[in-house]
Amino acid sequence: MNNELSATELQAQIEALEVKIAYQEDTIDSLNQTVIKQADKLESLELVLKQLVDKLKTANANDQGINDGLELPPHY
Repeated sequence: MNNELSATELQAQIEALEVKIAYQEDTIDSLNQTVIKQADKLESLELVLKQLVDKLKTANANDQGINDGLELPPHY
């Protein structure tokens, strides 16, 4: 059994590997773009969440003085 490859077979294997590498590079680039988009979206959502928390804190601070005297509602 001869383990040596002919020049043609070796060239075919090299070309097959080059094709696989090209597909892998394309997949990596695509995944990288997806990660970048997700990071941007996450940053945007974090900003919106921070703004919402700030609004809730402001609303709670403004409502603390209401009914401090334990007034009964008007219908009593």
